[in-house]
Amino acid sequence: MARKFDSEISIDNTGKWFFRGNEITQIDVLKHFKKNILEDEIGIYIENKYMELVEHGYLEAKFPVLQITNYLEQDNKILLGIEEKSFFEISEFDFYIDENEFITAKLKNSKLLIYSFRKEVLQFLSEIFEENENGFLIHYNSEKIKIEKTKNQYSISVPNFKP
Repeated sequence: MARKFDSEISIDNTGKWFFRGNEITQIDVLKHFKKNILEDEIGIYIENKYMELVEHGYLEAKFPVLQITNYLEQDNKILLGIEEKSFFEISEFDFYIDENEFITAKLKNSKLLIYSFRKEVLQFLSEIFEENENGFLIHYNSEKIKIEKTKNQYSISVPNFKP
């Protein structure tokens, strides 16, 4: 059974990471955290394993924790790559656009992990965006994926671990 606790790590609304109020700027540390980000029914956490010990350090986020950093066109499919993780077919995502036209995505089997996009990926996707009277679509092959409008501000809280 994993030990669950408040990691005291937060991500502000610009995507900067902090530990106890101090910005985390070490690239290797951020890569380690991002590689080990997971979610469960109570929040988003960084999983840490050492021998038999497993820890889930939950974090607070006001901005998507991970980014879709690259893409591949392969076998007539578009694959989107999540930093420090793996590639998924574009059809495995739900897409959202907010009032400021900020676009995010979420894997269909995910509840809390929402991804922002690196600029180069958005530039590629803009070539297959389509706008009609109902909003925006991503059109590739014969598929059309609706980009849902959202008013939600991204906000994930740390669970309450006090007895």
